[in-house]
Amino acid sequence: MSLAERNNFVTPLGEFYVGSKYAFFGNRGPLHKDNRVVRPWVNKRWLVCVTDGLGPPETFMASGHHTELFFLDEATALAAGQRPCFQCRRLDFNRFIDLFDGVRPLTSPRAPAMDEILHAERLDPNGDRVLFHAEAAALPDGVFVMINGEPWLLARRAIHRWSPQGYLIHADQPVGVVEVLTPRCTVEVISAGYQPQIDDSAFST
Repeated sequence: MSLAERNNFVTPLGEFYVGSKYAFFGNRGPLHKDNRVVRPWVNKRWLVCVTDGLGPPETFMASGHHTELFFLDEATALAAGQRPCFQCRRLDFNRFIDLFDGVRPLTSPRAPAMDEILHAERLDPNGDRVLFHAEAAALPDGVFVMINGEPWLLARRAIHRWSPQGYLIHADQPVGVVEVLTPRCTVEVISAGYQPQIDDSAFST
């Protein structure tokens, strides 16, 4: 099965789809059966990884192996509930967890403590996404909000509607309170200085 036939691409909402464009991949443990994603997660360590170590598509979704998940950009991955990987993104991981510790003091070992907080703020006990409300003007670039049931990225005082092909529709930043999709603790980390990678299509207006 080719990469284009597998439903292991992830939207900002955490939903799976068949796609082709990606900048990062990650994992949440083994989620697949017969080359299809069949469960949303296995462990609470949801990672965002660089693509340098990826093998050819025919090696993906190996039996008993973690499921390779693909993301349009890092902002999408963070909205879906992932965080930087320690192994392949050491500098980004250290910056992320240090900023996280600054806004949400962590017990030791810090990474599992961070993953517990992230898990509680991305999913409720029923497995549904946890959203919260905030003033749009107070949110940093790289955060996703929900507008009319669709995920939009905040960047450069505008919003950009997510699609598998990129950010193709742009609009003025809303005024007032909005529904925020990116987990609250991740929003706090971005506000504290972490800068997620954003697909260039958001800036092509």
